[in-house]
Amino acid sequence: MYLKKYNLKNKTALVTGAGKGLGRACAIALAEAGTNLIIISRTEKDLKEVSKIIKKFRVNCKYFVCDVTKYEQIKKVINSQKRIDVVVNNAGTNIPEHFTKVKKSNMEYLVKVNTIASFNIAQLSALKMIELKTRKKTGGVIINMSSQMGHVGGPIRSVYNMNKFGLEGLTKGMSIDLAKYNIRVNTICPTFVVTPMTKKFLKDKKFMKEVLGNIPLGKFAELSDIASAVVFLASDQADGDFVFGLDRDRKNDVVIVKTFNGNKTKIVKKVIKREYKIQRIDGLEPKKVTPPKEVYARIKKENKLIVRAREINSNLKFFKNKFIAPLDDAIITGIYGSQRILNGKPRSPHYGIDFAGKLGTPIKAMANGVVTLAENDLYYTGATLIFDHGHGISTLYMHMDKIFVEEGDIVKQGDIIGTVGSSGRSTGPHLDIRLNWFGIKLDPSTVIDIKL
Repeated sequence: MYLKKYNLKNKTALVTGAGKGLGRACAIALAEAGTNLIIISRTEKDLKEVSKIIKKFRVNCKYFVCDVTKYEQIKKVINSQKRIDVVVNNAGTNIPEHFTKVKKSNMEYLVKVNTIASFNIAQLSALKMIELKTRKKTGGVIINMSSQMGHVGGPIRSVYNMNKFGLEGLTKGMSIDLAKYNIRVNTICPTFVVTPMTKKFLKDKKFMKEVLGNIPLGKFAELSDIASAVVFLASDQADGDFVFGLDRDRKNDVVIVKTFNGNKTKIVKKVIKREYKIQRIDGLEPKKVTPPKEVYARIKKENKLIVRAREINSNLKFFKNKFIAPLDDAIITGIYGSQRILNGKPRSPHYGIDFAGKLGTPIKAMANGVVTLAENDLYYTGATLIFDHGHGISTLYMHMDKIFVEEGDIVKQGDIIGTVGSSGRSTGPHLDIRLNWFGIKLDPSTVIDIKL
């Protein structure tokens, strides 16, 4: 199985050399992840077979019989596409010969296929990607299929070494030039993978023994190993994003150290002191302010459920989009950081935003997410939902009346997930929302487009 959890829906990928071997496996894996495909090969029979498999995943697939060494052919194919988001620059070959016996015609052919064609496909595809006005926002990916021979030397591989070392250099240069367009460029450098191209070399038992002897695991890579890496690199999970959050009482500055090519750059984010309001709430049941001992065990158990839901560290990227307010035209009655005085007694600060609302008012999901907790009766928070938005970012909805989703459900921004209530520690119908980065309590107003 490939990486089904990576959702590449609405992306379009161009895969060269897609009729057999690695290219075929990569195209099928991308289709399984929801990608629309443009596949290229010299053999129509192979393309038809691959296209038939791809369409089983209910994605679009166009195939083109094309020789990648023919510039005008490949230019016509690429320029005729509406959009290209991902390129798997896979077409390549090898003719093993001892350096002293390399035929000029073979050397020129390998350079034409492995180097010149790879350059042309990458350049034409990059130009097509850049045409899209939203490219800087949506990003693009070019994956050059390299080899371990782009990093080490090998017997009877001198020309192939030259090709793949060149591809490594090309990739590094491309990645710098295309970064401003938000186009990532990577190589994948497999060791020996059993493909139609390598099978003929592995018929030589002496050669096969030598190759396996150089692989610590003692086995060849599978096609799925490489295809899975392609799907990962094509996804948003490989874009290098990371998250950190600051709580209410953070005092020290944040120091980020960025390392690139051995050079370290220090980025300092200043923490500015913030003044917080004092909020007085009276009329609460005394047992909700100072709970009786008999409910301590219950509270401890419920807190563990909440902590567990907030400890999830998924690869989701839902947090990257702007959140929306959970209620329409609601009045904000409580804000993050306020020092709370409950029934005249100082208590912990308020770490959420309160929205006043009528009982039964529909509540909207503020962002795409996965339900990680759905409880109808927690002591303090009443009917409670927690959503995972990726990389430790979670939201919590509390004091609800009804819940319309279950743990494990995937919701979209704007979906109705429940209704306003007054459950748990509450003096009247309202919704309290929280935002966390793991255990760190964040200010929800930093991600929601609302006026406090």
